[in-house]
Amino acid sequence: MDEALKVAVDFVEGRISEKEFEKKLYSDPDLEKLLADSSLNWHSTYIKSTPYDYLIGLDFNDPGDICTAQGALELFLNKRGIAFRHATVHLDLLDILRDSQPKWLDVDPAYVKDHILPKAGQRQGNELKDWLKARFRQLFRCHKKPPSWIQNPAWPINEHGPLYFLGQIKIENCSLFHDDGALYVFLDAVNGSTATLTQLY
Repeated sequence: MDEALKVAVDFVEGRISEKEFEKKLYSDPDLEKLLADSSLNWHSTYIKSTPYDYLIGLDFNDPGDICTAQGALELFLNKRGIAFRHATVHLDLLDILRDSQPKWLDVDPAYVKDHILPKAGQRQGNELKDWLKARFRQLFRCHKKPPSWIQNPAWPINEHGPLYFLGQIKIENCSLFHDDGALYVFLDAVNGSTATLTQLY
């Protein structure tokens, strides 16, 4: 197995990190040549040109995109007839992030990875999930009760971290809005500024 192909297999099998793979992706001409091979047929797949073009469009700081990158490489290896062992470490992390958040949260996985997980120490599995559950409730605080979102959760986060939820105001039969809905009011506890989000039915 040549070195470029070994890099792809090592990433899929979890022997190198996403950061190591990303560095190789942008600096190794042999890996670029391997993944930019246009002789493979990508019709009826989500890879519309070449795996290389697809991979460089992903954010390797985002756990979701890391899982997507792994899946794209697995598809590439299958098309090349290369055997590999599927590693689930990135998918397992996404599952933990999803399962540890209350229904009124949907925090960007990249934010969790950069700002929350570094303080988790060596916790894994259920221990990590329990720690994250407690940590989310410490960071995403409410005056009385959490927001009751009409659409997807959209808790604002700025340079000081998650804002404090003050409450929500119903919008009913208001001529300024085309539909009923709600205003969600948040406070930056550091500088006292507020942010308001609107969601309509």
